[in-house]
Amino acid sequence: MDLTQPAAEKGKLVPVRVPWRVSLSTPFLTVRVSEFEEREIEFVATFWSETIGSDERKVKLFPKGLSLILIKSSEEDRAISVENFDYDWSKITHLPSIRENLNLWREQFNKRWKETGFCPDPRMYEVIDSEIFLSIYPSEQGYKHYLLIGEMMAIEFLCKNWTWEAGDTIDWFKNG
Repeated sequence: MDLTQPAAEKGKLVPVRVPWRVSLSTPFLTVRVSEFEEREIEFVATFWSETIGSDERKVKLFPKGLSLILIKSSEEDRAISVENFDYDWSKITHLPSIRENLNLWREQFNKRWKETGFCPDPRMYEVIDSEIFLSIYPSEQGYKHYLLIGEMMAIEFLCKNWTWEAGDTIDWFKNG
């Protein structure tokens, strides 16, 4: 799949501006939807840390005015990847190419993250000009289309806005 070719009828992905990245190796993505409680999406995210390089925390995302949610699961116990989605990825400038030195790419990615405070590719995107979803709820009504990609599952949702909060750093080696 050529990720640089536009798929305008499907929508263009633009990374959201957050200081975290959905963990690529922690399949803890969960969705809680209830009629009378706040709806939330929870996942493990990596944050840039000056002292230790990065740390992982649980993040709760609270979509306000949530109207539509679509969950895509991985097939055959394989991780979800960008190839699972037919969108225009041209605004995602920080995908490594096959010809690139991955260590150099990772170094430049982390440098930009550290300098700006925002992850260059957080694995959460706003889908601009999403004809399929926004034909149901037009953008004039204030809805936006988002895609969040976890390790084994991805979530697409429409909402009017969202907030998030992070828990404490996860100590994966803590006893008990």
